Amino acid sequence: INFAKSDDAEAQLCAALALARVSTNTENQTKIVDGGGLPPLIALGVNGSRDIRYLAAVALANLTASSAQDQKKIIKEGGLKVLVSLINSGEPQALGPAAAALANLASGEENHEVIVEEGGLDALITLIKCSVAETHAHACRALSLLAAHDTNKPKIIEKGGLLPLSQLVMKSKSAEIQRYVASILGQCANDENNNAKMMVVEVLKALKVLASVADDEVKLCATWAIANLAQKQGHREMIVQHIGVDLLKELNKCGNVMIQCEAGRALQNLQDVEVPAPASGGFSLSVSEKWHVEFSELTLDKRVGVGGFGEVFRGSYRGDEVAIKKLLSQHMTKEDMMDFKNEVEMQSRLSHNNV
Repeated sequence: INFAKSDDAEAQLCAALALARVSTNTENQTKIVDGGGLPPLIALGVNGSRDIRYLAAVALANLTASSAQDQKKIIKEGGLKVLVSLINSGEPQALGPAAAALANLASGEENHEVIVEEGGLDALITLIKCSVAETHAHACRALSLLAAHDTNKPKIIEKGGLLPLSQLVMKSKSAEIQRYVASILGQCANDENNNAKMMVVEVLKALKVLASVADDEVKLCATWAIANLAQKQGHREMIVQHIGVDLLKELNKCGNVMIQCEAGRALQNLQDVEVPAPASGGFSLSVSEKWHVEFSELTLDKRVGVGGFGEVFRGSYRGDEVAIKKLLSQHMTKEDMMDFKNEVEMQSRLSHNNV
């Protein structure tokens, strides 16, 4: 701690490294806080070199995992302001530990108000948008904890947090992130006065993805959100268009009673909504909506073959490598359309990880 107070940069660096390491031990965390370690660490987080600021952030992240009493001392000494400042500075190295520290502080409900007041909510949304993947789960965890507080739900919506969260779901396969984002969307949708702002295509698509995963906890939160959004008449047409009733019918038959109840509640509200007719002159692919893919989510790469009425390309869909068949003719005969319909229906009945 005394070396951390030194004016010598090398001494500061060694001290910051040592404090970052010893603070991983639970017993040492309280000793560092009670032994006067916070002021020099916070000063290093502001005035130190890039490496020193990173190590100070690591130490603060470890210390915020300590007791609620230590968390209060860290906030009182200015540690929260330093963490927010490090995030706003955009230093990639320090973003991960700073995000972890904010998530740890958000675990204490008594800290929520001051976190929001000192810019922590804006900083967390910034982390969701950044390209440093290490920060995403921490930021999502912190936001899910803050969203449990009624006054924070509208703030997360108003500050534009839902769009980057939804975009993160569409590109990330992390079960941890899915769980946190589902919780956030579920809690925000439960805010009747503000959930109209959730009625954007990206959020609805994210809810559809989350309601389709294997994790029942994620499914339940997503289905709960859909059911709450469907309570308002003005929301229902968009829900049918971008989430669909087929998925909800499947959820209504699943083995989890709570998911069944929420899916049933959503279906009850959506029962009078007219399902849009296909825009293909009466031709319909009578397969479950879960097999429908948004063309905008496909990326085509090199062509790998040509079939009877289509080209086959290597490509990607939501981060997975896929094969994409593209029709050769945009003016197909009725017979061609029937062949295509039969092929889609046949493949939709296959059960394999690669289909």
